[in-house]
Amino acid sequence: MKVSATELTELCQKVFEGKGFPSGDYEDCAQAITWLEMHKFPILEQIERSLPQWDLSPSRPATPLFEDETVCVLDAHQNDGLIYGSLALDLAYLKALSVGFAVVTLIRAQHCQLIIPHIVQSTRRGANIVASWCEGNQEHVITMALGEKYPYYTVTQRAAQSTSQSAGQSNSQPGSESNNQQHAQTLSILCTTNVAFSQTFPNRGSGHSPLRCITPDDFATFYQYHNEVGIEINESLWAKLVALSRNVLVESTALSRLQGAGELSGGNG
Repeated sequence: MKVSATELTELCQKVFEGKGFPSGDYEDCAQAITWLEMHKFPILEQIERSLPQWDLSPSRPATPLFEDETVCVLDAHQNDGLIYGSLALDLAYLKALSVGFAVVTLIRAQHCQLIIPHIVQSTRRGANIVASWCEGNQEHVITMALGEKYPYYTVTQRAAQSTSQSAGQSNSQPGSESNNQQHAQTLSILCTTNVAFSQTFPNRGSGHSPLRCITPDDFATFYQYHNEVGIEINESLWAKLVALSRNVLVESTALSRLQGAGELSGGNG
């Protein structure tokens, strides 16, 4: 089935609001998902399995592990890459404004692709950005320079040694979060206000054979196509999202109370 960007955004807002995301965060998540789907990133398929497990408790704040003038390391505690990824990106931007160059690393994050729309917005503030993360044996790199409307995205194969080291580090993590460790990612963000830096961007140009490459022109083409014909989404997935959206608390009025307002409309209690 095909849906419009507006329909997908509105439904996702209800899903994330029903999952306990505060105002502002659930709108950001919904808009990021729609942006990615409009630009041929099947992010909904990736997060489908984790949606039912998200509870209504407040997210654990990101924990600073190290920080100096140009570097910061944050622990995301298995939370998604949009909320804490955007925090890391804003921090990198502020540091770069002060000293010209900054690197912020977010460990134990999930769904790092959600940061891509925020990168697009951040470069409009006046910075060059390189962001990277790994999924299994693949490395994802996003580069975006001042003046560009869209980023340059590549996926490359990681060396076998790097893959085995990451697997060993992941398996060594104890505790109740062990099931999520398999999906945890480390997001690295480099931000600089140096205009000339974009000429040295990694994974652009010759000498690389990426598994996937999306150029700024590709992003523009994908957006135009989905804007005209709609976003393709699996009907069963859409039904799951609709079911999850019923968990939103609705305002209690005399009429709505007759329809069960004041309770979780799709909940069990």
